[in-house]
Formats: sequence, C-alpha cells, structure tokens
Amino acid sequence: MFILGPDKAESVDGEDFYGMDVFAFRGEKPQRLPGSAYWVDNDLFGDILNATLSQLDRVGFEIVVAHGHGPSTTFVEDHRQSLTESFDVELLTCRRSGDGPGLQVDHAAANETSLLMVLHAEAVAMDRLPDDEWPVGVDGEDPREYASAERGAEIVDTELDRMATKLSDALDEREQSL
Repeated sequence: MFILGPDKAESVDGEDFYGMDVFAFRGEKPQRLPGSAYWVDNDLFGDILNATLSQLDRVGFEIVVAHGHGPSTTFVEDHRQSLTESFDVELLTCRRSGDGPGLQVDHAAANETSLLMVLHAEAVAMDRLPDDEWPVGVDGEDPREYASAERGAEIVDTELDRMATKLSDALDEREQSL
C-alpha cells in the first residue's frame, strides 16, 4: 500500500500547500493541516505506479486493485487504458459513482469517520471537534451528528460485496478470453 499520491498543489507566499490544505480553505489562504504528508507530483506517482505494475505483471498478477486517496484513484482511472495496454493486468479501483455511504465520498466527514469508528476506533477523537463551528478539513455530512460505528460497518459490508462482485466479474471475463 502506498501512502502517497498526487493532489492539488498551490504555492502561496513561498509556502507549498497540498490537497485539503487548499480545499479546506476555499476562498481563503491555505493552511497546513496536521498529518498531511502524502504528496508527490503526477510524474513521480506515474513512475512509481508503472514500476509497481511492471513487477506485478512480471510475477503473474492478473488483477490489481488500485485504491487510495481520491486524486491517486483519479490518476489510475485517467491512465487505466494506457496502463492496461502496457501491462497484462486488469486494473480496478474501489471508487463508485453516486451518492450515499461508501468509500471516498467525503473528507473527514460522516462516512470516513464512520469507517474509522469500525476499523480503527482508537484513531477517532470526536471530542477534539469544536461544538460551535464547522470543523476545519471536513467536507461532507457532519460527523458529530451522522457518524457511527454501525454506519461504518454497513459501508464496509456494502463495499466488500461490491468489490467481490467486481473481482468475480473480472475473473470471469479473463477466463472467457482465454
């Protein structure tokens, strides 16, 4: 798993800001959010992805699920055709379209917080959120009102079922093409 990827980059007054450093403060000067240390430029990310897929192809992987931060997933989706033409692998992502609970449908809001509540409850500190203002970096439904471990468990179950179907379909297609 790579904990790095491309994202929006902006330089203001000689300081570099990435991703939610910029998006969380739309219309205002960006601010560094704590813990944001994943950014690499598109070219480097592409090189890393190409090198990784080359090795996975070399050792016989047939299907690769590329999932990560939104811009990383977007990069994979935007380059899927050229990557699958370069390597003999089927390239899938976990992203889905549409509204409602799921993966990558918000940022630090009810969905992501619910997922953490069920997968890594020790990482959730709801008491650190302000009571009287919108939390910085939150983009989506208010986690103070809508997040729960039950919702997180429903998201996990839904996504596991959805990905199992995607993988099964991809395996069936590969078998039929042989």
